[in-house]
Amino acid sequence: MALANALAISAGMRAFEAYDWNAQDLNALDMPVTFLIGSQSPPFNRRFADSIASRIPHATIEVIDGGSHGTPMEQPDRFAQVLDQLRTRETQADSAGPA
Repeated sequence: MALANALAISAGMRAFEAYDWNAQDLNALDMPVTFLIGSQSPPFNRRFADSIASRIPHATIEVIDGGSHGTPMEQPDRFAQVLDQLRTRETQADSAGPA
C-alpha cells in the first residue's frame, strides 16, 4: 500500500509539473501572489513555485527556514507570523497608492 501511494504521488507531481499552465491567464493576474515554501520542502515545491511565479507579474516566493511541506502544521506560529508579515506588507503597499 505504501509503495502504491508513493508511486501515485510521484506520478501526480510529474503530471503537475508538466501541466501547461496558461501563461496568458497567469500573466493577467494583477493581485499580489506569494508562494510559501519550506527550506526543507521537496525540490518539486521550489521548481513549481519558480516556474509559476515567473509567469505572474507580482509574484514573490517566501522561504520559511527549516520548514517542510507540512510547515503550517509543524510550525503554526512561524507560518502565522509570515502570513501576518505578508498582510502588513500588502496593506502598506495599498496605503501608498499606485506605483
